[in-house]
Amino acid sequence: MTVVVVPTIALALDQERQLHQRFPNQGLPQELAYYGDRAATEKEAIKERLREGTQRVLYTSPEALVTGLAQTLRRLAARGELSHVVIDEAHLVRTWGLSFRPEFQVVASLIAELREVARAQGVAPPHVELLTATLSRQGLLLNDELFAGADTSLFVGSTYLRTELRYLFAPPVPNEARLDRVVEALHHLPRPAIVYTTKKESADTLAVRLREAGFGRTAVFHGDVHADDRLEILRAWSGDAGPTSVDVVVGTSAFGLGVDQSDVRSVIHACVPASVDRFYQEVGRGGRDGHAAVSAWMPSTADAQEGRSIENATVLGDKKSWGRWDAMRTARISADPTRRELVVDTSTVPPWLSHASDSNQLWNRNTLVLLQRAGVLDIVDTPPPTLERAEYESEADWQKRVDTAWSAYVTRATVRIRSGIANVDEATVLRAIDKVRREIRYSEAGSRDRIERMFRLDECWGSILSEEYAYDEVGAMRAHQVVAPACSGCPAAAHVHEPSLRAARPVVQEAPLPLLHRGVSPTLASMAASGRSLVVTYPEGDLRIHLAELVTKAVTHGVRGILASASLTGLPAVVGAGRSAPEGLVAIDPIIAGPPRTFPIPTLVLLDRTDPPQLSWLAGEAGSLRIVVLPEDTPDPQYPGQPVKAIRFPHWTLSYFLRSL
Repeated sequence: MTVVVVPTIALALDQERQLHQRFPNQGLPQELAYYGDRAATEKEAIKERLREGTQRVLYTSPEALVTGLAQTLRRLAARGELSHVVIDEAHLVRTWGLSFRPEFQVVASLIAELREVARAQGVAPPHVELLTATLSRQGLLLNDELFAGADTSLFVGSTYLRTELRYLFAPPVPNEARLDRVVEALHHLPRPAIVYTTKKESADTLAVRLREAGFGRTAVFHGDVHADDRLEILRAWSGDAGPTSVDVVVGTSAFGLGVDQSDVRSVIHACVPASVDRFYQEVGRGGRDGHAAVSAWMPSTADAQEGRSIENATVLGDKKSWGRWDAMRTARISADPTRRELVVDTSTVPPWLSHASDSNQLWNRNTLVLLQRAGVLDIVDTPPPTLERAEYESEADWQKRVDTAWSAYVTRATVRIRSGIANVDEATVLRAIDKVRREIRYSEAGSRDRIERMFRLDECWGSILSEEYAYDEVGAMRAHQVVAPACSGCPAAAHVHEPSLRAARPVVQEAPLPLLHRGVSPTLASMAASGRSLVVTYPEGDLRIHLAELVTKAVTHGVRGILASASLTGLPAVVGAGRSAPEGLVAIDPIIAGPPRTFPIPTLVLLDRTDPPQLSWLAGEAGSLRIVVLPEDTPDPQYPGQPVKAIRFPHWTLSYFLRSL
């Protein structure tokens, strides 16, 4: 089965709704989303179907994954029945996981345990996929650190800026005047529309003002809205259960994240987003059907600092960080000095609180996550409880004992103090928290600076947005991503406008596929004489005889792309090339007419007599290695009277090439 971890109840409910809509009469269970506010009977029914193997997909939150679902998922992993764990909106692991949603990063500890449980039972561990449309360099590095485990991650990215959006901007005014502006704007802007605010109170106030102005089809959506009401808002917004009754939603970033409502025509920001990433995520709710949409930014004079203070306010303070760690360490469950390990109880109540709560437990876990990020300790696996049923124990008593043991287990965390840390005293904790805080501020500085550059209206916003998601050689996977500027109209002075129609001239640039710097083996590089082209020739009939061996050896030695004549692309040896790659991925393309192609990855070019070689394939000066395999009497494209094998170097026969590899 597949479990999908989503950041908001809105998204879980939306995905549940869409699966039922897209796959009717397929026998899907009614409940596809597991979250805290769901009725206890429905949650228990989900767990029962998971145990029976009849629940094939489940949407849930990070908090539910590591608490209510953890025991069931361990059992599935041990039986080899948990095939995939998907983290949706993975950029939030960093932006939310270090502050008010610590379980976003605690998920990584559970996934590591699920992998170990599966391997211990000799079954396949779950595959882990992290998905997002927007991922910054810092987010990519953190996700790789948390989720890669013992393996190397594979990065697949194709980020491009949306061209459906036209950006509008209103100069800052006092709050009351801004409310009037939003009301007036909605008299003219197309709907459905979303209005974003930073605070829940601001959303409530604005919704009241809109209803008073005659916008009766207005709803409020934020963290204080009950799950049942959220579901009703989504249904009224989408029109799945009948005619729509809501076409304006006022809310915080809790609304719209990942929700696939395709016909949103306007997105208004009645705030100043704390980062370009948040701004672009939210304007991305508009125009998802490919048609034009409007983004209207309407700040107030008091907004500039509010967004930052809201998003940074929940990073733990120095004294509370130390107080939580000291309380957990003092009340530790066990300690192993030789392994430098402690088992702590995350439900421990610090001195300034009077009672235990879920919120307190989450903040205690967040303290451990912060100390891990700062290099003080590691959160390691806590062995699950091992229970044996007594011979005459009733079913009710046995189940009660199991529930008690697992309830205690989910509050426990095992930490290992890193070498070089003599004592996790107050000074060590304060330095650690300050280090993390400075790293957060430093990493966010570039994005905040880009928001301020947009605010100044000097540079085209498309150029500024493209900087947010471009990076080069990131992490062990050497991730490389080029994002071209794109803007269908913005208020910046640098954006060219058509004076006759007073309309923006779209700016859309094409991003070239980056050179992925995928290296080949030393043997293959030596045979290519460290160049970018290598010619291999074969006598009539030999290629098909040795094709499977050729493809397997080429991929094993680093080739990750195949460009082949039409008669060869569908052969099993070519189609199954990915089986020889550790990451299971080899790009296969047919030869088609067109401009000379680039080679961002090492490529095997397989030619029959119908396709002559291009000069750029044989004498490449840029890109990765290309191995050109062709009939031995193929004429050279530059010297038609001579065969390729007499002109190009290095050249090897197919039989020698295979023996050498």
